[in-house]
Amino acid sequence: MSFLSRSLNWFKSPTPCLLAGHPALRFKATPVKVAELTSPKLKALVKQMTSVLDTKSHAPIVGVAAPLLGEPLRLIAYRIEDSQTLREHKMDPVPLTFLVNPTMEITDRKAKQEWPAEYESCPSVPSFNALVRRAEAVKVDALDLDGKPVTVTAKGFLARVIQHELDHLEGISYVEKMEPQTLRHDQYIDQYEMRAKQRR
Repeated sequence: MSFLSRSLNWFKSPTPCLLAGHPALRFKATPVKVAELTSPKLKALVKQMTSVLDTKSHAPIVGVAAPLLGEPLRLIAYRIEDSQTLREHKMDPVPLTFLVNPTMEITDRKAKQEWPAEYESCPSVPSFNALVRRAEAVKVDALDLDGKPVTVTAKGFLARVIQHELDHLEGISYVEKMEPQTLRHDQYIDQYEMRAKQRR
């Protein structure tokens, strides 16, 4: 096996998500029309997004955005039920949640350079992770799958997950926000733990 073919194997994804570099991941998603919420196409997309969250991988997949599946719509989903994740972040389980046309307000009052940096990964960049700074508190207004208004107030890890997925709706990947020189392969988890430097 050549070096090139071995390298390509690193990037094989266990999900149907598009990979980083695909043009569809570079564009801003468009709002979902309320009338489309009951359409067969959207129902199929919801099923596919749920399937992504069900995928078994090295790290649990806790969030997904429609653009990752090639659908440029403002729709995200998340679910946090993995026992290890819950223990690590000292949080209660978060059931499967879909947010349609979400708008976010950052409620963290700390300066951006003081936001915590934690490792993030994504099906669009399989087998890799990096440190990313995120606000610790956000408020999101959206619609649910029935078209009813909902408000989500999130802190800690859930706030991070939501910010990550909302970035996808803007055509932004976490690797564009990662701390410099912190990208690493999954095989180095627990072997090489990096820390983000304080920004000035």
